[in-house]
Amino acid sequence: MDKTTRHLLLIGAGHAHVHFLRQWAEKPCPGWRVTLISPYAHHTHSAMLPGYVAGHYTAAACQVGLAPLVKEAKVDWIQGQCVGLQTVKNQVEYTLATRPDGVPSKLHFDLLSIEAGSSIDRRRLEGQMPGATSYALSLRPIEVFVDLWPKVIELARQKPPSMVVIGSGVVAAEMVFAAEQSMRLYGVNGARFSLVTGPGEWLPGVREDVRQRLMAQLRARHISLIHATCTAIGDEALELGSQAALTCDVPILAMDSQAPLWLQNSGLALSSNGHALTTPQQRSTDGENVFVVGEASARQDQPDNREAANSLEARETLAHNIWATLAGHPLKKHAPSGSGSRAISCGTGYAIAGWGRWTIEGGLAWWWKNRQDQAIMQSYRNPMRQPKPKAPKPSRLAG
Repeated sequence: MDKTTRHLLLIGAGHAHVHFLRQWAEKPCPGWRVTLISPYAHHTHSAMLPGYVAGHYTAAACQVGLAPLVKEAKVDWIQGQCVGLQTVKNQVEYTLATRPDGVPSKLHFDLLSIEAGSSIDRRRLEGQMPGATSYALSLRPIEVFVDLWPKVIELARQKPPSMVVIGSGVVAAEMVFAAEQSMRLYGVNGARFSLVTGPGEWLPGVREDVRQRLMAQLRARHISLIHATCTAIGDEALELGSQAALTCDVPILAMDSQAPLWLQNSGLALSSNGHALTTPQQRSTDGENVFVVGEASARQDQPDNREAANSLEARETLAHNIWATLAGHPLKKHAPSGSGSRAISCGTGYAIAGWGRWTIEGGLAWWWKNRQDQAIMQSYRNPMRQPKPKAPKPSRLAG
């Protein structure tokens, strides 16, 4: 290969990288080659996960296969897991999915984009919540959860379960609504549902009027809302900080995400929670050749605002800015709206959302959310209809 060819490395196959690869398939940039590192064969649209659990979507409807995409884009795909990063050397370490315990391989990059999913520090989790790694079903990694959920349905058909979702955010709320609807869909009578949020703020960042409407929906569906800390998980019950026990057959962890552990010694500036700090352009505050978005990132100006890092708009900004960097064009800023306008699903056919001074509740809000999610998936599967990007001029990074 020509020694002047530069290397763009993408870690993770999230929305931003899928979007970029479709653009790359239309018009690759001269002087660059692209490698994707991702352990799973699909990109799963996480916003559709509650609909999958509720029985509205099939797994296939929520997923985009990576093999056809990387073939069309003519990029290299390493089906593996990133386990290390050294920005001083412009180098990552990875293990293959088929040999996760093997000796890591090393790969050099000139430009790096990180959209890795959240990781679970099993040792840390077990220390905070003994029994969690043995008995709980975690939403992360999402691909593993999608494969395991049908087994939960099978067990529920044999015996109506007591399900408990543990988490204080929107994802946890949507998941408990989806689980309740799933049991009704499959004719499981007598199942019980609880949402354990912890003692802090429930649904941080969500407007108070939306929060109150969600509480009303929980009551209407006989879902218990418990503001207590889960301190341990057993095979039949949870232990709460109030020293009470809560019967539970299926504990589901929908807690705040943890940044990938391999960021710790990467050389990147990190937040107090271990997320890579970024500028509004989704670029690392430590280097012009590293971009980060999603579970691995935190905005330097809003380090505690997870929506600023995880939103669809932030990911689309990243996809744009990768291309802009290769083309030598100005980068775009992502400005979090802070409006809390996300539609929160309460199961198929019902959602609650607020826009400005207005709140929409019911079938219309759910229709809007479903339409958005379906449009995103359709855009991945259909040929791109947007104008082809102009061939980029050599950038500073391209030498």
